[in-house]
Amino acid sequence: MRSLSHRPVVIGATALALLIFVMGWAFSWPARIAVAQESSGEASVAADQIAHGKYLVHHVAKCIECHTPRDSRGILIETRLLRGAPIPVKAPKFARPWAAQSVSLAGLGNYEESFVHYLLTHGVRPDGSAPKSPMPSFQLNDDDASAVTAYLKSLPPS
Repeated sequence: MRSLSHRPVVIGATALALLIFVMGWAFSWPARIAVAQESSGEASVAADQIAHGKYLVHHVAKCIECHTPRDSRGILIETRLLRGAPIPVKAPKFARPWAAQSVSLAGLGNYEESFVHYLLTHGVRPDGSAPKSPMPSFQLNDDDASAVTAYLKSLPPS
């Protein structure tokens, strides 16, 4: 017959292991809070950057005017926001080459993030060519170009 004398040792060892686990968990609590706050802070920074990009796209550069399709009354179709559209204005006489259609910008369209950032900061494509009018030659600072790129990237692609 087995002796019951080993049970106190097993119970004591289990209790000790549990105590060590709980203390380790308790002492790591501040570190877990800091990581959670850091992650939350990063999410907040990203949300702020996207909000700033949306402001620039919608209210400053007015990208939505050419890159969003319109209904038969000329009103922007909100469900197709920045999905590319026919250019709503005709080229003036003696204008440089004029685009008939704008590209989709939602989800960055078919463009790499670095391409869009370069275009927005230099006013030309990385190969040095300019986009067709009426696209303006923007020369945004890095923060604004990053905000615009983050906003466009946040939109579901078409």
